[in-house]
Amino acid sequence: MNAVKTGLTGRTVLLPADDAVICQQHLDRHFAEFAPGSDKEKALVQTIADTEWRLLRIVPLEAGIYAIGRLELADQFADHSDPINREALIHGKIFMTYRRDLTNLALQERRLRNQRKTDIAELTQLQKDRAEKEKELVKKRYNEVQRACQLNNNAIYHKLDLNLADHGFDFSRDELLAYSRQNADQKRLTDRDLDFDRWLAAFRAAQKEPKAA
Repeated sequence: MNAVKTGLTGRTVLLPADDAVICQQHLDRHFAEFAPGSDKEKALVQTIADTEWRLLRIVPLEAGIYAIGRLELADQFADHSDPINREALIHGKIFMTYRRDLTNLALQERRLRNQRKTDIAELTQLQKDRAEKEKELVKKRYNEVQRACQLNNNAIYHKLDLNLADHGFDFSRDELLAYSRQNADQKRLTDRDLDFDRWLAAFRAAQKEPKAA
């Protein structure tokens, strides 16, 4: 049960006998399920998928050992007429003969399951931390937009010119006003604010598009 032959350890995940298409589908399912949002998260999802792929080999490998054992020990206990007892004896003999290989499989399975558990826990924590940071950034951006709106209201009230860039903002007054109008409509429909940065990126992209003649 050499580790290279079984593919349970080492750097090689896809063995010559493996189906590359099915392996890719297996990987795609993991990326769809875990939806990694950073390079580190992607690396962990890759590792989790690889570990799961190796785990899937355990059962057929174990079945293969018993299949080989049955062929090699088919003539054992021929003097036992009870087929149930004879089957139990052959099964036990196979285990005793291939105990090292079967034990190694069990150890590898335990190692792989522990590794997968650890990697999933790390990925979950990374995604939780990322979500918290994104939440904080959204909140910070929301407060920034509200401050810009207040400055705009003050400028209107005092009839003053306003250049938001002079106050450290990375968006213009026209963009702020356009966002405020669309966001007001969105709020009436859904009771939720538009994500300002997503809206701004889409708005600027639309401004760059050539006008139809």
